[in-house]
Amino acid sequence: MIECLLTAAAEAGQDAPAEAADPLFYIIQYAVYFAIIVVGLIVLWLLHKKTKLPTHAALRAQMNAAAQSLEQYIKDTQEQAAGKYRLFRRANKLQAKCNKLYYYATMLAEKERDSSMGSMALILDEARDGVSAYRYSALEDEADIRCLYASLGKLREALATLDSIAERDRALLAKKAEK
Repeated sequence: MIECLLTAAAEAGQDAPAEAADPLFYIIQYAVYFAIIVVGLIVLWLLHKKTKLPTHAALRAQMNAAAQSLEQYIKDTQEQAAGKYRLFRRANKLQAKCNKLYYYATMLAEKERDSSMGSMALILDEARDGVSAYRYSALEDEADIRCLYASLGKLREALATLDSIAERDRALLAKKAEK
C-alpha cells in the first residue's frame, strides 16, 4: 500500500511543470503563507485585547469617571454653560459610557456567575435609562433634569454595590488564605 502511494506521488511529481520546481517559487509561497499567518495572529491579538473585560478596580475607575462626568453635565445643564446641541452631544457620550458600563457589568456577572454583579448591572441599566430619557428632552426649552439626578444616584448605588463586592472578595481571599 505504501509503495502504491509512493508511486502515485512520484507520477504526480513528473506531471508538475518545470518552473514549479524552482526553489524561489517555494520560498515566495512560504513567505506568503507566513505573512498570512502573522496577519491572522495580529488580528486575533487585537480582538482579544479589544474584548477583554476590565478588572473590578478598572470598572470602579470607569464608574467614578462616569459619575463625575454626569455631575459636571448636570452643573452645565443648570447653568446653561453650553448650547443645546453641545449638551445633546454630551448626553450622547454619557449614554455611551453608561452603555459600556452596563455591558461590562453584565459580562462580568456572566463570567463570574455573581448575582451581586448582576444586580449592579441592573442598577447601571436604570442609570442608563435615566440618561437616555433626558437625552431625548435635552433640546427642549424646559428639559426636566430630575432623571439625571436619579441616574447619578443609581451610579453611586452601583459604586456602593461594587465596593461591597470587593469587600466580600477580600474577606473570601482572607478566609481562603487562613486554610
